[in-house]
Amino acid sequence: MTAASAPAAPTARARIDELEAAFRAGARGALERELVEARRAAVDEVRDLPRRPIAEDGTAPAVGPSGLPEATPDELDGPTVRAAFASHGCLVVRGLVPRATAEELVAGIDRAIAAWGDLKRPFAGPTGDPWFDPQTVDEPERSALGRTWVTNGAGLLTFDSPRMLATILDRYERLGLRTLLTELLGARPVLSANKGTLRRVPVETSAGWHQDGAFLGQQLGAVNVWATLTDCGVDAPGLDIVPRRFDEIVETGTRGSYFDWAVGEGVIEELAVDTPVLRPQLHAGDAVIFDEMLLHRTATDPSMTSSRYAIEMWTFAGSAYPEGHVALLW
Repeated sequence: MTAASAPAAPTARARIDELEAAFRAGARGALERELVEARRAAVDEVRDLPRRPIAEDGTAPAVGPSGLPEATPDELDGPTVRAAFASHGCLVVRGLVPRATAEELVAGIDRAIAAWGDLKRPFAGPTGDPWFDPQTVDEPERSALGRTWVTNGAGLLTFDSPRMLATILDRYERLGLRTLLTELLGARPVLSANKGTLRRVPVETSAGWHQDGAFLGQQLGAVNVWATLTDCGVDAPGLDIVPRRFDEIVETGTRGSYFDWAVGEGVIEELAVDTPVLRPQLHAGDAVIFDEMLLHRTATDPSMTSSRYAIEMWTFAGSAYPEGHVALLW
């Protein structure tokens, strides 16, 4: 066989497809870590691919009880989601994750956090346990991952749990989310390991107002799928949202802000004169989809009595990815 007729070398993308199929068929163990590695390697294969045109001619769904546009999973398409972004900054999707799947993922979050918690500190490096088996990441990306910041904030990077990453993406694939995100991004989704988190938020948590574009960068066309796995917004921490479209990053680091990227209460009070803050009541399996310009925070109240479980998953096109983040191809 001549070099000219030799078969092409297998790509990391092709390996992802093989490993996803094996996982779906029941394979577990070392395959799950290999799948994380393949997702990292495959990003270079899509980094320079052009984005396809993104349709912008949709109509936002009607405003629901939350005060925000609301849709059901069968009503989702790219133009509809984009129209909701344009009118209110986000879209509430009722029942995106089936209740049985939500319960499965809650149990998985508990298992992953327990696997992390059983290790001595300081900790770094592979463990061989698919529930918590972090990959080695070189500097400066290692520091940018913010692993300690995330665990101090009642979470765990999904990237560090091969079992949960594979499970979430498999379940989301079955729900049609990869297809939807491809339509929204104009490209196959690339996940940020830095901004993909498993959340188990206690009632005593606190978080500042922010737009993720303040530290991700603006005009990336990013999309976040924030799915709650338990009821939230009344007895458990939820989301506070300024329900409008912002085309720029608002004033940060002033008037009561604790961080240079956060928005102070004084700024929020001014904005709330024309756009009152909303705290949607969400049920297990509901999701909020938004981009990097939404102004929001974790919603807490002294009267709350329950923790909230959620999954946050930020996605990008390979050609429009935040500098310094660890990237994973879906």
